[in-house]
Amino acid sequence: MKQEPANHPHVEQLSAAAHFNDFIVSKVAPLPGMELGEGIMAAYAAIDNFEQKAGRQCGDGFIFGGAFTSLLRGETPKDVDAMIHAPDIVKLAKQLAYHRYEAPFSRDRDEEIEYLQSQLFQYNPNLSYNEETMTRPKHHPATGDHFQIRAFYSDHNGIAIPLDITFIENEISAQTMITRPCDAPVRAIAFNPDSGEYAYHKNFPEHAKEWLYAPFDPQSVRHDTISRMREKGMQIEMDGQ
Repeated sequence: MKQEPANHPHVEQLSAAAHFNDFIVSKVAPLPGMELGEGIMAAYAAIDNFEQKAGRQCGDGFIFGGAFTSLLRGETPKDVDAMIHAPDIVKLAKQLAYHRYEAPFSRDRDEEIEYLQSQLFQYNPNLSYNEETMTRPKHHPATGDHFQIRAFYSDHNGIAIPLDITFIENEISAQTMITRPCDAPVRAIAFNPDSGEYAYHKNFPEHAKEWLYAPFDPQSVRHDTISRMREKGMQIEMDGQ
């Protein structure tokens, strides 16, 4: 797993609320009952296999987000969030976006778009991408260019697992990754299936057990986020970390 020093520029830009050194990396889950099941692990492996069969570079990735707290509470995760280092597919996505939104009209434009789509979303019997959910690539100082898309993994029993995937250009550490989308300790956890390591905020175990939402930066939290946390039955603490 890639490790970045605390003074790395990516860390400084991402860790204004949650300090890089507040995160723990361990091969042991922070709480019992949080281990990802076979289905989720197979879904993640399907993405990696998909990219390898397409002949594209696919490095380390992470599973993060609410799947862990759902498992802890004995619930089935509604979907699985994943972030994967895959610069080749990001490059294709940028080319597709160029021809869709920026390239001047030409007779070859539609053919080029169709070709790029066929390269991006090659057939896989277990993994299908919903092309309509694909976002236009954006740039971030840590991840580089990146885009998001929803996919569905179907196992041999026909059970579908929804996946919200972010493909990124740069390789980053789990600590840096989870400071980016996570706004509170109870949501700050990631697992690297390639290394078998968890990365989580030092307060995650306590807050997860107490079912407590205590945002790092209360001033930046949107009202609809607070409403969603209350709907989940969470305690709310707005004193910051």
